[in-house]
Amino acid sequence: MSASLECCLKSFVRDVLKKDDKFINFEKDKRTIKEYVSNNKRATIHLYEKKKMNNGMVAEIIKMSSCRNITVQFEDGEIVYHKCYQSFVKGNILHPKDTSLAKKNQRLNLRKQMKNGMMAEVIEYNLSNDIKVKFDNGEIVKTRWERFSTGSVAVPSCYARNHIGDKKIQNRGNEEAEIIEVKDANHITVKFKDGTIVKDRKYEDFIHGAIGKPGIPQLRRTLKNERLWTEKIMRNGMKAKIVRYGSANDIDIKFSNGTIVMHKTYANFCSGSVACK
Repeated sequence: MSASLECCLKSFVRDVLKKDDKFINFEKDKRTIKEYVSNNKRATIHLYEKKKMNNGMVAEIIKMSSCRNITVQFEDGEIVYHKCYQSFVKGNILHPKDTSLAKKNQRLNLRKQMKNGMMAEVIEYNLSNDIKVKFDNGEIVKTRWERFSTGSVAVPSCYARNHIGDKKIQNRGNEEAEIIEVKDANHITVKFKDGTIVKDRKYEDFIHGAIGKPGIPQLRRTLKNERLWTEKIMRNGMKAKIVRYGSANDIDIKFSNGTIVMHKTYANFCSGSVACK
């Protein structure tokens, strides 16, 4: 083994592997060292490298699985995972807080047309799941960036206009209730036939018949309660109704001609593939 090669190996052991080179017999371990370097050079050759990023902060590679998967730690202790070594070399790795700030600056005041046809603008951006958008009619809605980006943010007044006057039998007391006021999907007011008014309930509870008058025990929503008596047209053109719900894999179905088929699955019922036998 040449002196220059031994010097390089000592440097490798000392600076990269962080081990004491005095306890390694290079001549004896030459084959083992060669195999180790061959198998690990991509994963360790750049370990502990430091470089100043474009944001002015020094970053160090603290873990390297491959050139496309490195972990970098900034001088203030913040860690960034799953980055590319090429980005590290070019100084393009952003500090985590810089990333959040960049997204905020990029998304704030962005305007987009929602699926309801109205334009909305991001007027406040805290986190991706905590933003506020303002519609052209002045209404402000707190929502998530994902819903804004897909155009799925609803206008509260439109929601109210669409559902006021809806009626449905509520299972808690088996009485019909009517929606008389809507602030949003989580704040509706319903009125029962005897004049009883219940405020600040969810529209989802109204749909599932889970709203009751004061004093009536709360109905625990279960899949059984929601799916029992559900009707659907099967592929054979006949109407079918769930008359017993044991579980998603054990339901009984009654067809419009009176035939009852037992022990079917809810998935087959939903796809309309239950045959009348």
